[in-house]
Amino acid sequence: MNTLVIDLETKKSFDEVGGRNNLTALGVSVAGVFSYATKEFHAYEEYELSELEDALKTADLVIGFNIKNFDWPVLQPYLKTVRTTLVPTLDIFEDVTQRLGHRISLNSLASATLGAKKSSDGLQALRWYKEGKIKEIKEYCLKDVEITRDIYEYGKKHGHLYFDSLYDSQRKAVAVSWQKSQPASIMSVLQEAFKKRQRLAIEYVSRTASANEEFKKMRKIDIYALSGLEVSAYCHLRQGLRSFKLESIVACHPLDEYYTAPQDLQSSLF
Repeated sequence: MNTLVIDLETKKSFDEVGGRNNLTALGVSVAGVFSYATKEFHAYEEYELSELEDALKTADLVIGFNIKNFDWPVLQPYLKTVRTTLVPTLDIFEDVTQRLGHRISLNSLASATLGAKKSSDGLQALRWYKEGKIKEIKEYCLKDVEITRDIYEYGKKHGHLYFDSLYDSQRKAVAVSWQKSQPASIMSVLQEAFKKRQRLAIEYVSRTASANEEFKKMRKIDIYALSGLEVSAYCHLRQGLRSFKLESIVACHPLDEYYTAPQDLQSSLF
């Protein structure tokens, strides 16, 4: 696929343009891109953004962090034939914050997942722009592109990411579904297994984990109920009834084993 990873640095701050409602006035100092097709990084300056537009025309997917609410609105005034809202986009920030219910920074994900940190920050990039230090901005921007790409690759391979919680300073995990198995297909397997009373093996990502315990575990379950985006099942690992979020099941397959639901659940199940 012709997939691109993108990050932008701006010419102006929110204060200079009258607040966050004026994203289109921020201007682009540098747009950093990694192309999966060429396996190359490229940093575009403002006068080169027509070349980036040509790349966007053939992109099958564009990956970014907070790209829908920041990078796309900032970039749109420079584009003549491409509407950013119509470009196939994976916004890692949007996906993860929707699952968690709270915002999270690129640095938090990078530090916990990759053991890497951003080389600088947006305010420093603004200072560099005013000082005419475009080379430094390019290096910083492309480093963020690399981090974003590596976070995407980790999530696609493992089905989850890590982050350090600001609330209790604990390392936690969040499931993502960027791999080949999609939630819809997982749901169909769950429904079929429930119908047949067939035991399942699932890979499940828990939000928290005890010391020396993995966040992602293989579990055997007997489904007792499917309700919306939640599965109630007997967990053979925990030897008890548990609730599993559909979004946190990253893989599943039926086993050549069957079960009978407890008698007190028969009326609701049948």
